Formats: sequence, C-alpha cells, structure tokens
Amino acid sequence: MSNKYFGHENKLGDKNTLGDFNELGNKNKFGNENTFGHENTFGNENKLGDFNVFGNGNTFGDANELGDKNTLGDENTFGDFNTLGNRNKLCDFNSLGYKNKLGNKNTFGDGNELGDENELDSENTFGHENTFGNGNKFGDGNELGDENTLGDENTFGDFNTLGDYTKLGDNCTLGESNKLGNGLKFGKKLTIEGVKCRDLMTMGNVDGLGGQGQVVIIVHTEGIKIRAGCFSGSLDEFCANAESENKITYSKVVRAAAEAFEQCVNEKGMTGGWDD
Repeated sequence: MSNKYFGHENKLGDKNTLGDFNELGNKNKFGNENTFGHENTFGNENKLGDFNVFGNGNTFGDANELGDKNTLGDENTFGDFNTLGNRNKLCDFNSLGYKNKLGNKNTFGDGNELGDENELDSENTFGHENTFGNGNKFGDGNELGDENTLGDENTFGDFNTLGDYTKLGDNCTLGESNKLGNGLKFGKKLTIEGVKCRDLMTMGNVDGLGGQGQVVIIVHTEGIKIRAGCFSGSLDEFCANAESENKITYSKVVRAAAEAFEQCVNEKGMTGGWDD
C-alpha cells in the first residue's frame, strides 16, 4: 500500500506492509511486526506495537506510543509527548521534540536531535554528534559518543561514559563513576562526584594500566576530589589508598599534578560559576 490516506481510529493487525508517502490520521492502532516505508505521516495519539520497522523520513505527530524493539530509519521526525518503549533502535539524524519518554536500552545513531525535557531510562547508547536540549534526564549506564552537545540543566545517572570533545551546558549534574573524555568543555555550576566543580582535568595511564588508569582531578569549592577507577575521594584519601597498595610513584605523581592544577585554577580566579 502506498500513497493512501488512512483516517482516524483504524485498527491494523500484525505483519502489515505499508509503502511510502502514506498519511495516517489520529488514534489508529497498529499491531506487531508491521513494516512502514519512507516519508509516511503519522498523526497524533496513534499506538504502534512491537517489532515494527520504519523507513526513512517519516513524521510522527504528538503523543504517539511505540512499543518495544521497533526499528526506525534515518531522518524521522517526532513531535511532542511521544512515548517509545524499550530496546528501540533509532538510526541517524532523527529529531525528537519536547517531553518525549524513551524506555530502556534504546540505541541512537549519529546526529540525532532531542528537544527539551525528554526522559530516557537506563542503558541507552548514543552515537556521535548528537544534540540534546535543556532539562533532559538520563538514566544509568548510558554511553555517549564523541562531539555531543548537551544543553543546560541535564541530569545524568551513574556509570555514564562521555567521549571526547563533549560540551556540557550549565547546571549539569553527573552521578558517580562517569568517564569523561579529553577536551571536555562544560558550563557554569557543574556538579560532579557530589561536589561543586570549579574545573577538572583528566590524566591517562599514570599507573601503567592503559585505559584503566585514567584519573579525573576535580578542583571544587571545598578542595580536590579524585576519581580513579572505582575510587572516589579526596586527594589525601587517594594518596593513602595508593600508598597502601605500594603505588608510591602513582601517589606522588597524582598529588603533584593535582596540587599544581589547583594552584593554576586559583591563580586564574576560576569559580565554576559558584560565586554568581
């Protein structure tokens, strides 16, 4: 079927195939394992089941509901207040509007755009060069690729991984055990590891363990905090822990770097925006 107009409140069962350029009205219900072509238009408040496949360039209105394990192609557009279930796959350059809800373990391709105040549950995976609006919430175990841009007032759960050249806006909050790549840029009033960050830097392979040896040094409003592997604590606590494991050089190198970094932050008058 292609180039058809479907009205409102229709019911389509499972394993149907719809071609390209169809127009679907509001409050239709679709079963499971349907296949949709390219550049279809979906109205508002439709319900789509599980394991559906969507082509490229489809347009979804507001308040639609998609089930689990759907696959969406490239350059689809979602309106506001849509709900996507778990384990959906979104390819590249999709656009999501405001206040959408996405379930667990979804996969996002490259160059997707998410508007403001979307909610994403746990263990989502993001590709490269995605753009996130304001007020988004991310669950635990998310992975973000390189060159992502995040707006203001985002909240991240624990165990997130951010690639290189990520930019974070203002008032972001990151949980514990995050991994931040090199060249990270962040805005004012960043809270990380439970402290108010003035500035931070990373060091790699200090203990000779390759990628496992990354150290994050955070100069915050009350002192210095270190994140290294599973360890998170003050500089003194870090050094005591390292020396108890007979890692004397490791302790001294990190202390010297951390104290020199704190001195530079003080000399530059960097406050992280916490004096506003």
